[in-house]
Amino acid sequence: MRRRTALGVLAGLVATAGVPAMAASGASAAGASAVAAEEVRDHLKVSIANVGNVAQPQVGSILDAREPHILVVSEARSARAHLGDVAERKGYVLRQYGTEEGEEGPNIALLVRKDVEILDRMPMKMNENWYFRPNCDVALNTRKPRVYPAIVLKVDGKRWNVVGVHFPPGGPDGGSCATGQRNGPAWKESKERIQAYAANHPEARVVAAGDFNAFDVEMVNHFPGFDVKDGGNVDHAISKKDRSVRFDWKDRHEALQGHGWFTFGLSTPAG
Repeated sequence: MRRRTALGVLAGLVATAGVPAMAASGASAAGASAVAAEEVRDHLKVSIANVGNVAQPQVGSILDAREPHILVVSEARSARAHLGDVAERKGYVLRQYGTEEGEEGPNIALLVRKDVEILDRMPMKMNENWYFRPNCDVALNTRKPRVYPAIVLKVDGKRWNVVGVHFPPGGPDGGSCATGQRNGPAWKESKERIQAYAANHPEARVVAAGDFNAFDVEMVNHFPGFDVKDGGNVDHAISKKDRSVRFDWKDRHEALQGHGWFTFGLSTPAG
């Protein structure tokens, strides 16, 4: 709107300087058309929330605030029943794998808006175990490999490939005593699988979003060829750079449980 107003003022100034009004009007119309063409884009709204394994995470507040096309909920293992109820009340469908896809299958839940077409969905299964302990005085727990849901959506006629992620804690360096400094291989496997997924879908608009357990500087260093939209701390969204996708905006939501409650607005040129 601001650019259109500026164009109208410019046209008025040119006309008063002796340029025929018709020419000024034509210039204004052409400029407005260019702006309109730029603004007509197909958007995808992706929300993320780590809910800390609580049974009744209040993620409905995100759906009310931004009506995202998809919400990626991590640490959702204990919340299946509640998320199903939220989805039904808010006009969404719940897609959450069970343990038949691996012990970590239920860790990530997807809530997809009912007016969005789901074209495909697959579990992206890791192979590396990872490790964690609540404090350094106890033995490390060995955790099974992560499982990430990869889903293909159709929004306003455009396909989007979205992967919900929750990388193992510790980041690319493997972490501290809480992880025994042993999670580097599992974190890097997750990174490499996201990169491979994008490479294996060369025509797709690939977006990965969720808890990456890495800071923004680490994300930029380890995801060359991707745009990284920093949510905060370890929660982000990324998209492949060569797919005509851009991040337009980001909203921070109050994290009522867990951390990293954000919505990202993405777009791609119309046509």
